[in-house]
Amino acid sequence: MTNCKTANNSKLTCTDSSTGVLINDTWEKSNDPSPIDWRVPTLKELKSLSDTTKVHREWTNVNNILGMRFMDKDNGNSIFLPTTGGRGHEDGALYNRDVVGFYWSSTQEDNRYAYLIMFAIDDTYSVDYNSRDIGLAVRPVAE
Repeated sequence: MTNCKTANNSKLTCTDSSTGVLINDTWEKSNDPSPIDWRVPTLKELKSLSDTTKVHREWTNVNNILGMRFMDKDNGNSIFLPTTGGRGHEDGALYNRDVVGFYWSSTQEDNRYAYLIMFAIDDTYSVDYNSRDIGLAVRPVAE
């Protein structure tokens, strides 16, 4: 659980209620779940997947897993992102699996929120931010 409050300087600060540790508003490399020489993509990188003049998007099934393939129109490189759903921050329950793909970016909104992309089987594609205490997927990219 996260506790947040506004200090005298109006900056929102958040601490982990179980440990009392201050939650920073920058992506700490020590918290990056990516393997060596990989990293969590920035919001700008994830947003580039929505540029339909440069990227072709299509729903597909890979090894019986539904997801979206994003393909660069110039060079043909592609990435497949499965519909992952997410996990709630209160009970950890899985929701929207096989319906929506949620992927974190490394870009923070503030101490509590980070940006993400979302795509759904109804062809919705959006950029949003949410509380970092919910469980969403991370798809690392090579450095």
